[in-house]
Amino acid sequence: MSWAGPEDIHLSTSLASYLDKKLLVLLRDGRKLLGILRSFDQFANAVLEGACERVIVGELYCDMPLGLYVIRGENVVLIGELDLEREELPPHMTRVSPAEIKRAQKAEREASDLKGTMRKRMESIIFRTIIGFPVLRFSTMSSVLALLVVLSFVCVEASVHDYAAVKFAAKGNAFVVHGGSEGIYYSVPGRNETDISADGDSFIRFDKVTFRRARDYTNFSSGLVHAIIFEVEDRETIGGSAYGGQRAVCCTGDLAKLGVCKEGEVIHRPSPKNPDWPQVFGVSFDVNEEITTLPSKSIEITRTGMYNLYFIHCDVRLENVVVEGKTVWKNPNGYLPGRMAPLMKFYGLMSFAFVLLGLFWFSQYARFWREVLPLQNCITLVITLGMLEMALWYFDYAEFNENGIRPTGITLWAVTFGAIKRTVARLIILMVSMGYGVVRPTLGGITSKVVMLGATFFVASEVLEMVENVGAVSDLSGKARLFLVLPVAVLDAFFILWIFSSLSATLKKLQARRMLIKLDIYRKFTNALAVAVIVSVGWICYELYFKSKDIYNEQWQNAWIIPAFWQVLSFSVLCVICALWAPSQNSMRYTYSDDGNEEFDRDDTSLTLIKPSPIPSKDVRPVPEARSLDVDGDLEEDKTE
Repeated sequence: MSWAGPEDIHLSTSLASYLDKKLLVLLRDGRKLLGILRSFDQFANAVLEGACERVIVGELYCDMPLGLYVIRGENVVLIGELDLEREELPPHMTRVSPAEIKRAQKAEREASDLKGTMRKRMESIIFRTIIGFPVLRFSTMSSVLALLVVLSFVCVEASVHDYAAVKFAAKGNAFVVHGGSEGIYYSVPGRNETDISADGDSFIRFDKVTFRRARDYTNFSSGLVHAIIFEVEDRETIGGSAYGGQRAVCCTGDLAKLGVCKEGEVIHRPSPKNPDWPQVFGVSFDVNEEITTLPSKSIEITRTGMYNLYFIHCDVRLENVVVEGKTVWKNPNGYLPGRMAPLMKFYGLMSFAFVLLGLFWFSQYARFWREVLPLQNCITLVITLGMLEMALWYFDYAEFNENGIRPTGITLWAVTFGAIKRTVARLIILMVSMGYGVVRPTLGGITSKVVMLGATFFVASEVLEMVENVGAVSDLSGKARLFLVLPVAVLDAFFILWIFSSLSATLKKLQARRMLIKLDIYRKFTNALAVAVIVSVGWICYELYFKSKDIYNEQWQNAWIIPAFWQVLSFSVLCVICALWAPSQNSMRYTYSDDGNEEFDRDDTSLTLIKPSPIPSKDVRPVPEARSLDVDGDLEEDKTE
């Protein structure tokens, strides 16, 4: 049996003055309870009536009802009486619903866990760098992977749309800032309000979004600065037609006289499909007020669609206003925008496909390593780069989807490996088309031209992909401009022309020398490339048609197919090359053999250039005997014929 000590008796008697008064109780675990004290005992165990738990996250708070609640005295840290005549919290605090405060708590926990995880990883990397440095010299691959991990911690916010002093731009009679566009799937139905913070929810959350104006322009009170969220199908509900047939976003004096809107505010009408949309709210500047802040709130998404956020004001005196803060956009399955979400699964499947191709190729490579040709080493490099590229893209999207923060380091490495792979693949196809290692031992004087073309293509492709992917925030069709796309397109066209002109010359050489085995494999290769080019041209036409018809990104759920197609096409061409030039015990029959016809290796397409001087016709030997110096495989074909 335990007895109350003097301290406990003193504490319990001091609670008598708080009976029937509203108290704030701070517990050991950090919780804050509010309620009216109705009873207590000698151990300071207290009973609160109408109790609630006050949860505070940033500038948001909510009182979670608990009802009649018993508190153990040993858990109490502090008890204080509330002054009912004064406000309990500062005026800048915003009261929200239990569902919104749970979402804010979850986001705060995720951010805290992410920081802790990143700190532990950095400590681990530093430890391994200092202690494990002698081991790294034994493996170049370990060094590369360590560098990848280090760079992966350089992050930018992606699904979190950050606004760093963004200026408003004049659009018609309004001033506009585009706050973001993302495809969002609706929340999981059938849940009550207290369960909204679960993983199945979709929302757009405003987190300390403020508008700032210069101090010299604070001598007046302004009109509203609106935040407008609408689904792309409801775009016609924003704005109206002014006199003269012009499209007006802000209500003009003439329209205000008709009573359809209030002058100086944004024109908007309820959506015919959902009367609660579009979501419009705003704040204004008071006199001498330099900063005004939007209320922190979360908007639940109840219908799948492409959602757009715009900050709009109609006051010409606010021309120097900027937007600061951030908004968080979330889908039911993570933070990936709806347009990008299918690509994570696609890159996972492509990684598996490259693994299967690599297993086949490397097994053949290991079996017949003595017969491996230089060309097959280049193919091995392309397969390895493809495996790394697909894996990095998958991890990039997976990390983005999990934490809402896109790792810039992984994105940069994925873009770089992809650019290297595309460059090497094009150079390999070009060298094969020229007959390198088959009808000529070297590229000769055109080596520098080939290297220069490859380097130029790598730089152009790298810049284009970096602009398209690094730091991508909105679910748009891409940020690349024509002056970035055009160089890559021109270089690709040059590659195609050079490849097919070289193939034509090589086929003529092989046919003239009657190298039937090599001629057959080159014909198959030419047919595969021709099919790939035809399919590419057709897909480019479809892509142009798709983008011309989808100006407002209404087809965002199918847009992922466009980049995925190019990956599948390049993988298919690589599979064809692997099938034609797979390492085998007969690999050497495809290699170049010096048969004394030096002029042939100097790009001469006709054997008539090395005809000897005329001699009596009776001394002319039959053509088959004149070709007796060919390689063994070709001799067998000649005898067969």
